[in-house]
Amino acid sequence: MTYLHDFAEAAFRRGWWPGDARDWEFVRIVTVCWMMRHGAAPPSKNGS
Repeated sequence: MTYLHDFAEAAFRRGWWPGDARDWEFVRIVTVCWMMRHGAAPPSKNGS
């Protein structure tokens, strides 16, 4: 959950706001939520 919070916070600071389901921030947030729901670990902070 910390990863998701940090990612969303950084996106908001850059001026992002969810409005288009095709932008990469939205897709990443949905993917991380799906992974959390299904028990998968999110990617590490270094992107791998």
